[in-house]
Amino acid sequence: MSVQNGVAIAIAWPEFVGKQTGTWYDKPMTFLGFNKDFHYQVGHASLVLFHKEDGICRYFDCGRYHAPYQYGRIRDESTDSVLSIRTKAIWENGNIQNFQDILQEIQRNPWTFGMGPLMASYCEINFDRAFEKVKAMQSLGSIPFGPFTIDGTNCCRFVRSGILAGSPKLSGLNQVLLNYLWHLKPMPITNVDLLKNKLVVSSEGEKIPVGKYHSKTAYTWETVHGTLPEPPKPKNIPIQSQWLAGEVAGSWFCLEMGEEGFRITRFSPEGVEECTGEFKSITDDVFDPEQPYEFTHLSHCSQVSLIQSGKRLVFQRIS
Repeated sequence: MSVQNGVAIAIAWPEFVGKQTGTWYDKPMTFLGFNKDFHYQVGHASLVLFHKEDGICRYFDCGRYHAPYQYGRIRDESTDSVLSIRTKAIWENGNIQNFQDILQEIQRNPWTFGMGPLMASYCEINFDRAFEKVKAMQSLGSIPFGPFTIDGTNCCRFVRSGILAGSPKLSGLNQVLLNYLWHLKPMPITNVDLLKNKLVVSSEGEKIPVGKYHSKTAYTWETVHGTLPEPPKPKNIPIQSQWLAGEVAGSWFCLEMGEEGFRITRFSPEGVEECTGEFKSITDDVFDPEQPYEFTHLSHCSQVSLIQSGKRLVFQRIS
């Protein structure tokens, strides 16, 4: 029997509007009225894990952020520094004593890309198994994205996988539903409804409109099959910054000479610094910053990929 030394918090934003996944059912769903302007109101999901001993909250989600068309990736603080959670969970008497404080911090963070009220619930799990599972999924890099995609995942499937890996303590029926209901109802709120201690945090006045470029994008059937188009470059970022996007979020990446290697900085579409650090190449090919190069997938706050002279170069963050 696994040791329940941790807690999993399932989070959902039911009002989140996401771009269609580019699968066969998009056109029929348009005629039925569920797919409006190439978007579905299906919600967004995320997962928070913490060990009962230290209370350090670790945020994870899965989405089409800085990933190729029809692919997503798993984000956490290591890949996206803006997702760190400062509030530590207080676990006493079988409950999170400061549950609302944790959720309010998450709701205020614009880089979660949540829309509308946040709903959450939690259960006890084996922290080590759940954490190992989500980090293993993250290590896959770009993952085929969709609610029914074979060998792929989406936000709610990812949250479900993380919770199940931790062998949660659930009632018999809810355990069965968590295992199988996603085939019929692959929506973020499903995970929340199956756990305990449900709480709702209002969206009113909570979130600053930063990094919301995806919600401004208008598509046609000709332009919808791709990643976010490049927006106007903010005047406050270096002129050599390059745009790299997924279908839901993108950023400006800038490479400059550093003290130990190369300093790479990521900026939001509006020019807000998202992360910066020193990077070194982990590939054998030599990189010449004086020659043309292009940022490419997969790139985030701890690892960046470039294309130069037809070769892919990978840089790892060292500080």
